[in-house]
Amino acid sequence: MQLKNTLFLFLLFVSSKVIGQPKPYNSASFNDKKYERSLDSLYDVAKKTRLDAVHKLCMDFLKQHQLRYDEKAVFKLCSHFRERALADDNKKLLRRIQIVVETQKLRFSSSSNVIAKQSLEKLFTDFKNEEDFSAALSCLSELGQYLGNSKNDLEVLQVLFYAEKFASKNELQNDLSMQRVLHTIGFALWDLDKPVLSTKYLTKAIQTRNSSAMDSMISFNAIAINYQKLNQLKKSNLYFERASDVALKHQNFIFNIVVKGNQAVTFYKLKQYDLAFKNANLDKNMCFQENLWGNAVGALNLLVKIELKRNNFGHAKTLLDSLNAIIVKIKPDDSFSLKRNEEANYLYYSSTKNFEKALTSYKNLVQLDSIYQTHVNKNKISEMQINAAKKIYEEEMTKKENEKKLRKILTIILVVIILVLLFFLVWYLYKKVVSIEKEKTEITKIVETQAVEIDELKMQLLNQLQLIKDENSHFRALQLSKSQLHDDNDSKLEVASDSSENIEFLKNYNLSQKGNWEEFKIIFNSIYPNFQLNIASKINSISSAETRLLMLHKLGLSSKEIADILFISADAVKKAKYRLYKKIGISTVLELDNFIKSDLDVY
Repeated sequence: MQLKNTLFLFLLFVSSKVIGQPKPYNSASFNDKKYERSLDSLYDVAKKTRLDAVHKLCMDFLKQHQLRYDEKAVFKLCSHFRERALADDNKKLLRRIQIVVETQKLRFSSSSNVIAKQSLEKLFTDFKNEEDFSAALSCLSELGQYLGNSKNDLEVLQVLFYAEKFASKNELQNDLSMQRVLHTIGFALWDLDKPVLSTKYLTKAIQTRNSSAMDSMISFNAIAINYQKLNQLKKSNLYFERASDVALKHQNFIFNIVVKGNQAVTFYKLKQYDLAFKNANLDKNMCFQENLWGNAVGALNLLVKIELKRNNFGHAKTLLDSLNAIIVKIKPDDSFSLKRNEEANYLYYSSTKNFEKALTSYKNLVQLDSIYQTHVNKNKISEMQINAAKKIYEEEMTKKENEKKLRKILTIILVVIILVLLFFLVWYLYKKVVSIEKEKTEITKIVETQAVEIDELKMQLLNQLQLIKDENSHFRALQLSKSQLHDDNDSKLEVASDSSENIEFLKNYNLSQKGNWEEFKIIFNSIYPNFQLNIASKINSISSAETRLLMLHKLGLSSKEIADILFISADAVKKAKYRLYKKIGISTVLELDNFIKSDLDVY
């Protein structure tokens, strides 16, 4: 029978009928400890099996124990596997468990296609970056499977055509995920009524030799229907026989009946009506038994056609009555089944010359056919659209990849710019430090040179002062020798007179020895260039004698030493200092030292 939904209607049904299935856990016998022991055994098997088979191994285990729809059991398996993989530091196995976790989260939360694409594409990118291309391919395969649930075949093809190219590029032709990709593409095209392309991909899926028995049965059956549509009936029969052989080999008797029911159409086209009737009748009985009313309509429609061809009008009427009786069980939007019912009525009444009922059935048939074709055309795409679908998703993924590469390149450029700036900043600071150190060295050399020069000048100044002291001592000796020539009676007067002469002599000396003091000032000012200016700014109307006294004090000379240089008594020096203290407004030598100290003096 040529029901488009035959394959998908029977997938879950057949999987629950496989003979030889282990006894499942149920709510009464489910035991956490027992389940954990089973998971330990399953994990040990997973470590030894092919990595690309881990996902299927887990799903088969859950399906085998009827736990695939038990959220708690599913995530307990995922959590257990994850903990064991982390403990073993088995990163490859851990990635496989991540795929299982992600797909099951999406399934249990009934996430939209948009969320599914974001989630699985992120995993795909991560695994591709880690160069685990097999795990990355598995992500695309699972995404295709998930999108297939929404019957958006174009979206499925976009993802899976890209997956096919990705697998070819990374030499993953023998990967189990590749087999699933080809298998899913084949059925998406089968659903879009593209028999040539569908056959091509289903054949490639079988040739990977990774198909399970169930996959092989379904693929052979679908290929046979494709050849049936193309009127290549011998090839159609050949593939139906292959599907039947695999079903019988694995004792899947129910699926064998499904295959026989589909093969009945081929026998009908070959005019082998007895074989066609036998197979269609088996299919009808199984559909009645399992309450598959849509498939039962197809089987009865074919049986009516066969009996009309064999001119068994009585039996055809009985079959037609059965068909009309079960049509009430068909959903109102199932235009395909309703169309089959009206087609059988039209053919029967036309054959029996009941033109009134034949006309009514024909009108209904035309209306239903129009509704059906409108519905089918919504899900049809042209060959050009299929070819375009191969590029659309690839362009999207390439764009995302290029954007990621661009962000990476921009980040690298930014880091390089920052490093270059840091380098030049460090280089500038280094040059600055070197320059400062060089300047310090030069200044130190200059200061040292100046210090030597100043020391030499100080020595010259002290020598000059010593020369002045020696000259003053000489004059003092001459004066003493003169004073000894006078009488003792006149000694007091002589002393007074001597004192006056000494003062007068000092005045004369200072006037006559002016060149000595000019030389002294030149040397002093070269040592303390700002001294006189600072003193003049601090003391109004300071005399030259006071300036001279401060200069000699600045040189660190004591009052006696100053007295010897100036050729006066020490008391005279003290008095002069006292008057200077009052003028300045100080009272101690320390205050005088602080007063004459200048920040601008070199030393």
